[in-house]
Amino acid sequence: MCSYVGDNEVIDHSVAIRIGRGAIGWAAKHNEPKIWTRSEGNEDFCYYTDKGSGIKSMLAYPVSDGHQVTGVIVVDSRKAHAFSAREEKVMDVFARQLALIFEVQDLAQASKEEANNLKFLHDVGSRLLKSLKLKELLPEIMKQQGEIFHDLRYGFILINDQKTGKLEIREVSDTSLQGMIGQSFDLMEGLAGYIFQHHQEPISFAKGEKMLTDRPLFGYGASDLNEKSLQFIPLKTSGQKLGLIVLVSDNEQAFRESPEVLKILINHYSLALINAETLHRQEQLAVTDGLTQLLNHRHFQEILSQEFKRLERESTFLSLLMLDIDHFKKFNDTYGHPVGDQVLKKVARILKDSCREIDFVARYGGEEFAVLLINTDQDGAIQMAERIRQTIAKDTFMVDDLSLQVTASLGVATYPDNCTEKQSLIDFADQALYQAKSGGRNRVVHFSTMS
Repeated sequence: MCSYVGDNEVIDHSVAIRIGRGAIGWAAKHNEPKIWTRSEGNEDFCYYTDKGSGIKSMLAYPVSDGHQVTGVIVVDSRKAHAFSAREEKVMDVFARQLALIFEVQDLAQASKEEANNLKFLHDVGSRLLKSLKLKELLPEIMKQQGEIFHDLRYGFILINDQKTGKLEIREVSDTSLQGMIGQSFDLMEGLAGYIFQHHQEPISFAKGEKMLTDRPLFGYGASDLNEKSLQFIPLKTSGQKLGLIVLVSDNEQAFRESPEVLKILINHYSLALINAETLHRQEQLAVTDGLTQLLNHRHFQEILSQEFKRLERESTFLSLLMLDIDHFKKFNDTYGHPVGDQVLKKVARILKDSCREIDFVARYGGEEFAVLLINTDQDGAIQMAERIRQTIAKDTFMVDDLSLQVTASLGVATYPDNCTEKQSLIDFADQALYQAKSGGRNRVVHFSTMS
């Protein structure tokens, strides 16, 4: 193994790294990530650099094709204990991407007779590597189906939603089918659900075959796609069913022969989906509150700044609601923090259910929440705040065997009625919240009505 990464003034490009030696060699030998910190007497800790480089910690992450290690990604730092499990997860995304590159490179050297297929695979691999987000990846995968199957009429990509146990249509090949995106159905419904559960490899059907005539394509009821042949391509890894590509053609013979490259592409697609999902989860962790799954304080501030930049271009209203759960400390002191956590989660659900998709809801800190109401004037904001207050007050919070009554106080401020700057909007909503609490709690106060 040799190292070719980093600053030319620091890296020794000629050094050979022996399997099993140091963090890099250990990761290569055991096919597991390794975090090391320099310690006294650990002279070969970072032997690819000069001893005076100041490197104090290192993360070595293996790149594997599933059977053997093909390389190791290394990041180092002049800070001690610079790396943690979070960095390991990020490195996992890059390691998977590199594994795809190595796989394509290996295939490119396999045989001159397969030059056309290999060129296509290289093309596909490069395009997939550029699509790290699902909204970019799924259209790319769908586009490639048209390049493989020239008689394709319609195509669908279905993703397995593990939270609901349903298949959801997430991408379609034709604008006329856009209305189907977001539709979901149980795995017991339709031919697609049956194939997803019982088949691991691509399978096709032509018109007249019993399997095709006995079941609708999606869900219950007859399909109106008038399909003459169908191709199903399961997307999976060794331990997880990810989704299903469904292709429809007017040609009964369109899918009789499955191209050899398809088997390789399935692996590419599956790995790309896992990478995209992993990256999405990491992005969500960075912007959401772990307990309530609402936006966290930092990201809410970023969104508020973006909205004020928008207001420089557009003449419209923007209202901010600040909500505080009344006597929340009593729930924690009387019943314990687990009960308090359940109260926070229930209030968060009420806020999400009460607001529109264009609004932003955040846990602002502790028992305080913030809601940004887009294009909403003073009257609309007061109505929304009052609706939220009443919903919380009327609801019975069931936590284990406890039946709790919860109330909340809300402060409201509106742009441009009360202010023209971001910080003023926050300050005025907070002042209104303070008056709502000091005035008896379980009430809504708008900054404009304060004396």
